[in-house]
Amino acid sequence: MLMRLSLLLLTLSLGVQAQNFHFVLEMDSIPNFDGIQSFAHGSYNGEWVLFGGRTDGLHRRQPPFSFLSSENNDQIYLIDPVGHQLWSSDLSNFSTALEEQLQSTNSSHYQDGEYLYLVGDMPIPVRPWIISPSIA
Repeated sequence: MLMRLSLLLLTLSLGVQAQNFHFVLEMDSIPNFDGIQSFAHGSYNGEWVLFGGRTDGLHRRQPPFSFLSSENNDQIYLIDPVGHQLWSSDLSNFSTALEEQLQSTNSSHYQDGEYLYLVGDMPIPVRPWIISPSIA
């Protein structure tokens, strides 16, 4: 068994070649945007759509104060990264169920074309505590 595992690892390591790559990070900012943490995002016509997450940075590790509703992001943002413009709208403009889903923290999300899928969350409910019963 150990011999087979060793041969498998040797075979796998021979198939992998080291690749060098280089990247550069450049600082940029959007006026009047303070930033959010653990948000979901998508893109539409070259602009970024951001929602959910926290406005307070890393949350406290002191239950029940870890996720205060006053510090969750209750806005949806549209950002033009080229023109450095920002638009926002309050999530209370949506139905309560959608408002709760869209202000969740740390949702898994995936964009396929013009569809953005959200799964899982740590919601801060507007109404008494619920577990989100749907995919937004």
